[in-house]
Amino acid sequence: MLGAFAFACAFHVACGRSPADADASTDTIAAETALEPLRPPIAAPIDARLGELRIEDVTPPEVRVAAIPPALRGIVEAAFFADFEHAPAGQGCRAVVNVGYALLVNRQPVLTADAGEARALFEGELYCPTGGTGGSAAIEAFRLKLELRRDFGGLSGGTATSRLDEVLRSVVADGAKGLFGQVKMRHADDAEILAVLHTSDHPGLLSEAASEAGERRLVGATADLARLAGHPNARVATRAGAALGLIKVSTPEVVRALVHMTEGPDAEKHLVAIHALADLGTPEARRYLESLAVGHPSPAIRDIARERLRGLGTILPEAPEARPEPVPDPIP
Repeated sequence: MLGAFAFACAFHVACGRSPADADASTDTIAAETALEPLRPPIAAPIDARLGELRIEDVTPPEVRVAAIPPALRGIVEAAFFADFEHAPAGQGCRAVVNVGYALLVNRQPVLTADAGEARALFEGELYCPTGGTGGSAAIEAFRLKLELRRDFGGLSGGTATSRLDEVLRSVVADGAKGLFGQVKMRHADDAEILAVLHTSDHPGLLSEAASEAGERRLVGATADLARLAGHPNARVATRAGAALGLIKVSTPEVVRALVHMTEGPDAEKHLVAIHALADLGTPEARRYLESLAVGHPSPAIRDIARERLRGLGTILPEAPEARPEPVPDPIP
């Protein structure tokens, strides 16, 4: 778990560093013609109640903002018990949660500021019994680590304390929901995965169901995954996009959804979309890859698109190097 020094490194504080395929489908496949038989649950059900919740503030004491420590336990408990049911001590799951937070100005921690960045870090582990009773029950572990950062002050608005409280509550809630999604979806049967993708609005369930649908190649999930690739929760969107690349059903809706992921500032979504388009490998997907390879503003993402195109047998000419402007001869 995360200690004080690791916390500092994660937030780029006093660590000496700054932030820094499968076969392609060639045909459009109608989802209803390629459905695999739905499989039953892959393991004994997990006791998803929560019997123990350990919380540690891993923020170094000298950078803790005074308003946060008294509220921290209440924030974490509210997030977890929004989904998990209480279990008597010694029963159900055991959760261990580390939380870190900081206000940063020029990447250095401060206690207050008029403008800067608020960051919060969630690292959770969940140990749940599955099958059997008493000492014969097996224990399965689930883990999730998240970080969230948002600017405050200036054009961004908000005060230092209010923004820090906002990002902390948000990342803890997202972490708790993510762990709940892992517990509920990891061993769910295919029918439940499809039902969650079609009807749920729970980001933790959706993100994990999307991952399971991709790994299980659930063609019947294609339409819902294409819709979820535009979900406001970044983890749901990226998991859905990655799943589309694994399932390899290249309908117009799928291609449009992946192309839409390359819009906006989220580089992770762009990368997921590039890999998924390359996994589809259809002529239309390649055309979009070519446009990204020559027109994306990020050199790193252009290079990744070119590399995936090379793997598909398409080699683009190298972009010409910029030539210096000619220097006029001196006037005699």
